[in-house]
Amino acid sequence: MEFDAATTTRQIVATSTALRNLDLSCNLLSEEAGRLLREGLQQNGTLQSLDLRQNQMSLDTVAAVDEVCKRNQLEYDKQRRDVREKLRALAKANTAGAPAYA
Repeated sequence: MEFDAATTTRQIVATSTALRNLDLSCNLLSEEAGRLLREGLQQNGTLQSLDLRQNQMSLDTVAAVDEVCKRNQLEYDKQRRDVREKLRALAKANTAGAPAYA
């Protein structure tokens, strides 16, 4: 991947709010491309899985990217739990004051 393509991918990763999984395996991505992806991920809270198998970057870079993805996954799971709890509380509050029907 050329530098411009890696930079563009970094921008997409950084700004996407819908992207959850991305497969970039077997793309001959360089160490620099990995660094740029990691930078983009620092600004992204939604990407939870980034497949970087069979590229030309170090295991340390892949591990750093995986760590950010894991953080995003944990945050996503926490947000989902919070929403479910709020919905349960709202439903409970709505049924507590509702008249009983036979």
